[in-house]
Order: sequence, then C-alpha cells, then structure tokens
Amino acid sequence: MEYVEREFGEPEFQKGVSPERAKKYFEDLICGISFMHGKLFVHCDIKPANLLLTKNDVLKIADFGLSVSILADEYIKSHRGTRYTMSPEMVEVDKFVHGRSADVWSIGVMLMYFFIGMLPFNEATSECDFYMSWIAGESSVKLPWQKIAKEPMDLIRKILVVDVKSRATLKSISKDPWIMGGEDQVKDVKKPRFKKVKAEKKKVQVQKVEKAIKESAKDPKSAATHQKKNVTKQRKQEKKATEDLNDLKDEKPEKIPKRQPEKRKQDKEDAENAGDAENLKNRHGPSKRQRVPKRQWAE
Repeated sequence: MEYVEREFGEPEFQKGVSPERAKKYFEDLICGISFMHGKLFVHCDIKPANLLLTKNDVLKIADFGLSVSILADEYIKSHRGTRYTMSPEMVEVDKFVHGRSADVWSIGVMLMYFFIGMLPFNEATSECDFYMSWIAGESSVKLPWQKIAKEPMDLIRKILVVDVKSRATLKSISKDPWIMGGEDQVKDVKKPRFKKVKAEKKKVQVQKVEKAIKESAKDPKSAATHQKKNVTKQRKQEKKATEDLNDLKDEKPEKIPKRQPEKRKQDKEDAENAGDAENLKNRHGPSKRQRVPKRQWAE
C-alpha cells in the first residue's frame, strides 16, 4: 500500500491551482476513473477528500467504500455519495441511474473545483441558487466559475449536463480539444501498468538470448564452431546408445537352478524322523481353519 501525504480538501487548494496543474490533475482523474469503469466498477463518491496527491504531484483516487459493481447492469440505485458532487439524477431517492454517467458528472464538478478552489453547488437541486444559475446558463460576474478560461469551460459545459443521454462520456472527454492540445496531451485514456514478478524473469531470459544472437552476429566463425560442436556431441551420444543396445541383445539371461528332488526328499525324511509332522504341514501352507459349531456360538 502506498503512503500519500496530501488531499485536495486542504487549505492550500482553496484558491484554486494554475490551469496547467488543473489540467494535469484532471487527466490523472479521468485515467483512474476509466480504469475503474473498465473493471466494471463505479466510484459513486468522487470529492476533494477522496482525491490524494503524492510527493511527485500525482493524483490518486481513494475511499472505495461506496463503489458498486455493474456486472449485471450499468444501472445502480440512486442516492449514493456526497450531495455537493452528486449528479442531479443521483440526488433523487429510490431511482435507478446510469452509474458511469453519475461518475462523469462528479469529475466535471472536480474540474471546476481545481480552477476555483471551491465546490460550485451545495447540491444539484432547485434549492441551490448556483445550480439553478448553471442550468439557466447565466453569465453573471458574481458566479464563481466566470474566471475559468474558455476551452476548459467548454468542456465543463459538456460534462455538467442534466440530461444523461446528452452528457459527455469519458471517451469523448479524452478527445476534447483542451485535453488533446499542449505538450501534456492525453490522446487516449490508457490503463495503468502493474509490475509482475514473473515478467522480470522472462526479461532476463530474453536478454540472454538477445546477447547470444548479437555475439554470433559479430563473430560468425564462433557461431559456426559452436554449432559444429553441438552436432559432434549429438552424434557421439547416438553412437553410445546404439552400442549399449547391441550389448543388451548379445547378453543371454542366466538360468536359475532348479531345486534338486534329492534335496526335497532328504528334507521330508528329516522332518519325519524328528516327529514334526505338524511342522511339515505348515511348511507347505497354512492349515485349514476349523469350523466352530453353531451351538458353541450361542453359548
């Protein structure tokens, strides 16, 4: 588990960040959420306190306590998350909403937060004046988002759309002109790579093979000599195997001497002379088991 020092809920972000940093954080955010959606999970609680920053200023997503699997269906039950980043459809109770679109609304709210240092809506309902001004498309100077530049503002307007069908998707966001432009462009959202232990072993083996190929290319004579040695060694092994097989064919199996009848006769006479007839019986095999009458069983 990685230790991350900072979060976006700290006072240093209350005045907003530069456009370059805001863009960089937003790219990290859509990359992480795209990875989650690719694994068929939705976060449902994207907010400043759940976005962390590493020493290298890389955004990390945290707190998956409200995450939901969308294996069976992309629709999830509403009213999950924090109200000031919830989508309008998610605020309503006892409804089934499109989970991925709800996450997209939340990242749009966070993009605005990166620029202005505050969350624009208390909740996406008619009770919030800023939300109603946003829906109406008002352009008053008093509105907090008026200081945002045109290109990122155009993207925010594509994301924070009440109609789910008209709302931008992660794919369309990654191809937006503001995201695509500049040196730190994101042409496509890619899944992060995870290191594997087995991959390192394979890499070492591949390097050894490549090294051998390069050496043979530099010195063709040494490669030919090495190949000739291998052929000679193989021929010697085949010759030795053939000789061993011929030796086995030439060998005759040893005859096992039979027991002499005189010996058997002598053993029998010795046993009779000793008066051990019972021992003679046991020698040829075990005696038969005596049967017990049924009457004795009852007793």
